[in-house]
Amino acid sequence: MTETMALGGVLVALFVSFAAEPIVLLLGGDEYRGAVPVLQIQCLAVVTIFLAAAWNPAIVALGHARALVATTGTGLIVVVAAGIVLIPLFDATGAAAAAALADLALC
Repeated sequence: MTETMALGGVLVALFVSFAAEPIVLLLGGDEYRGAVPVLQIQCLAVVTIFLAAAWNPAIVALGHARALVATTGTGLIVVVAAGIVLIPLFDATGAAAAAALADLALC
């Protein structure tokens, strides 16, 4: 399951990353062109989200819910810390990077 979800996450992330500009322009118009790099950064988190979706049911089924709580808490700490540093410096791009870093830490 891990390999399948990792491959799926990578494929979705690559597709969305390369198609970010047409997607944003189609959905929001030219005034949202600035959101393209933010969406591309968020694509990094897609892979980790797919992996977590594969692992979480197994973690719960094996009775390791406390480990899941601990990793979720770690992700929360990372997103808050990274957000405090990156958002004032890079605005939405910093927020996207903070979220991607938190998802990586969660994984």
